[in-house]
Amino acid sequence: MSGVVTMLEFESKEAVEKFYFSEDYQAAKAIRDTGCDTDLMIIEGM
Repeated sequence: MSGVVTMLEFESKEAVEKFYFSEDYQAAKAIRDTGCDTDLMIIEGM
């Protein structure tokens, strides 16, 4: 099975954390997590 890589750009690490831990994203993530495995990487300075 092949994987999918998705890259998102944010203004700062703080902006990533605000998005990731938001109630809206966590609700969507809970649904997504029932059907697939994911990994998250935060890379600064790209």
